[in-house]
Amino acid sequence: MTKANFLLFGQLLIAAFLCYALHKAIAAYTVLGSRIEGFEYSLETIYGFFAICSMVILGILIVVRNRNLDATGQAFMAATFVKMFVAYGFLYPALFPVTEVTNPGKMNFFAVFLIFLALETLICMRLLNRNS
Repeated sequence: MTKANFLLFGQLLIAAFLCYALHKAIAAYTVLGSRIEGFEYSLETIYGFFAICSMVILGILIVVRNRNLDATGQAFMAATFVKMFVAYGFLYPALFPVTEVTNPGKMNFFAVFLIFLALETLICMRLLNRNS
């Protein structure tokens, strides 16, 4: 692993932490916090799950890029596809029963999914645009 690869991991963690802090502040100072309070998963659990998934995906992308630059995009798509199914499996217990708490919680979960998808896409673009 090169210094640039460690820098990508650091950037991902910093961006994830900043998004978490902003999300937590919004939840604490608005009505959102009281609406998602009874959801099965806390913000910390959701962000932790997605941060771990993103770190694994970044590790896979670094290995694939070092072996075959042309396959990096396909590896990103495959890893994101697998992450989507793992995330659904993670969310599945919280889907039922449908109550007033589950709808804001589910929207919150998918918002975090989209945040991490955007972060992973940006990191993948940086990885692809880097000179060998």
